[in-house]
Amino acid sequence: MTTPECCVSRLPNPTTFADESMTLNELPDANSSKLPLSALHRRRVALQLEIAGQDRVLRGRGVFESDFVSGNVLRILLPPNAGCEVLIVEDRWNGEIQSGQSLGCDYLIRL
Repeated sequence: MTTPECCVSRLPNPTTFADESMTLNELPDANSSKLPLSALHRRRVALQLEIAGQDRVLRGRGVFESDFVSGNVLRILLPPNAGCEVLIVEDRWNGEIQSGQSLGCDYLIRL
C-alpha cells in the first residue's frame, strides 16, 4: 500500500539539524551567515523588524517543521501577548541569521 500524495511532506534533512545544546560557534559553517533555518529549532530567536519607521525586536522560540502546503518552515512562537506568530518558508528564505546574544537570544533574524 502506498501513501497518498496528499499525506507526503518533505522532512528536514537530519544532517542540518542542530542539537539544542549546540551554540552558534559549534554549528557547521558557523562563520557563514547562511545557517539553515533548521539550526533555529528549539532555540531562542529575536526578530528585528521596522514598524512605523521604528526598529522593534520580538523574541520567541523557533520550531522547525514540515507543513503540507509550504514545505519546511520555521515557525517562531511569540509570547501570547504578541497575538501572532511568524512563519518563514525555507524555500523562499534568503535572509541572514546572526548571533542574538546581544538581545538575550541564541539567534537574530532581521526582517
